[in-house]
Amino acid sequence: MSSQSILYQGTVLDNKDPLMLGRIRAKINIINLPDTLKSVEDWSNSADAWTEKDPLIFTPLIPYFLYQVPEVGELIQIMFMNFDFKFQNQFYIQSNFFSPSSSFFTYNASGSYNTGTGFQVKPPRNLKKKDGNWDDPTEAGIYPEPLDNALLGRGSADVIVKKNELILRAGKFSEPPQSNTVAVSNPNRAFLQLSNFDRTKSGEETQKIISTTPITLLVNYLIEWVINNPENNANRFNGSVYLYSLKPSVKYNTDNFTVTTEVSVADKFLIDTENFTQLSMIDTIGFINSYISTCNQSNVSRTGAQLFSESTNKFPIFFRPTVEMYNIINPSSGISNINVNSKRNLKIVYNGTKLNTADPGGYGLIWKKDTVGLPSKVQIQEVKTSNFKYQPNTLAALGGQKIYLLSQDSDIEGKQKINFANSVYGIAESAFTETIQANTSSMVRGEELLELINLIYNFLVSHTHAYPGLAPVSKTQSGIQVEDLDRMMQSARRKILNSNIRLN
Repeated sequence: MSSQSILYQGTVLDNKDPLMLGRIRAKINIINLPDTLKSVEDWSNSADAWTEKDPLIFTPLIPYFLYQVPEVGELIQIMFMNFDFKFQNQFYIQSNFFSPSSSFFTYNASGSYNTGTGFQVKPPRNLKKKDGNWDDPTEAGIYPEPLDNALLGRGSADVIVKKNELILRAGKFSEPPQSNTVAVSNPNRAFLQLSNFDRTKSGEETQKIISTTPITLLVNYLIEWVINNPENNANRFNGSVYLYSLKPSVKYNTDNFTVTTEVSVADKFLIDTENFTQLSMIDTIGFINSYISTCNQSNVSRTGAQLFSESTNKFPIFFRPTVEMYNIINPSSGISNINVNSKRNLKIVYNGTKLNTADPGGYGLIWKKDTVGLPSKVQIQEVKTSNFKYQPNTLAALGGQKIYLLSQDSDIEGKQKINFANSVYGIAESAFTETIQANTSSMVRGEELLELINLIYNFLVSHTHAYPGLAPVSKTQSGIQVEDLDRMMQSARRKILNSNIRLN
């Protein structure tokens, strides 16, 4: 045992200090216990334990006012005031726990996990992720957070001191967690909360948040245009516009359909054709755009041909030049010996082709009437936001499934006075159920009581009698009926009294 050490690991053997000062009897793990006891002259386990002869007594290093005594079998850290005089002035502090979920008891070996001797102990599970979020949200709020101060019991009771809040609670989890398992918070815990809020809620307002979510649809129809003589200089163009119905296929969906998508001849069915001859550049663009607009607005062509069925959804509709036309103006197509006039003329027509004036032109997907672009689902969500004013506000809350407000000097006439003897360290559950429950009364809800009193008062001041000596007329001048009083009295015990908040 090196005299250079500061702390030594030990194991608790006994924690029942006759002086009630938090002392324990423990062995130093690296020293043989029988050898320690043999060093004491005439040692007797039964007679000398907890006496001045006992070399195994260690005093808590933490002040008595923070009373904390480890369990038998748990790991402690031992410190000597002077190592040359060990077994005198020797102190201990509680060692690390394996996990917060094992704070009710941690075996000696598990407690050494975070020390140099615990390298063979399997690591505990992380309660939080590296980003600070809880690994299992059901544990949120059970254990103290960083920067908060706390006094922890070994079970479900603790005291949490936050920056501006104090919480005293018992029953914080539904069932005691087993070592290294998930704890579940208990909404029915008993608690006292004292809070100082720096702002007060002054109202709410509703805001509408609009969000869009992309959706994928199958392209139903395809509009293509072609110019047969794009190379001419006379500004007289001939060509056609075609409307095709596409075979339903995931190959032709709104996510992957573009100006260059190859459509198999077997997958497109010609619905309509409109030809133009000897049109100027401007009129050619207008002819194509007019056809696109007709398909967007109507189910019938300008010539009276039926384009779309009235019973089916024609959208989405994709419009573009034919692939052959686009390859002439597309630098990456790799086509050589392209006529300069053809490229220039087609590019002008291409840029001018659009459904709406503000659209970029060239090609587009009409996924619903008058709308060009990728389809999306619009969601409108109403969100209530709270308004606060910066005004200090202190609150106190006492909660529990049953609440008792008890006075040692009070009693209820006709009931027994509550005996508080033997309750200085806490009232037993049996006393609540067998004695206190029967000798306390339900708390009265003030507003509900006033409602009954007001009804009785109005009945008294506005009732009439048919003749002197007869019972009141069943309906008063203010409209109150006897049945109203009957109904209110029948519900009074449930509505006016709270049987779960009791006082003596």
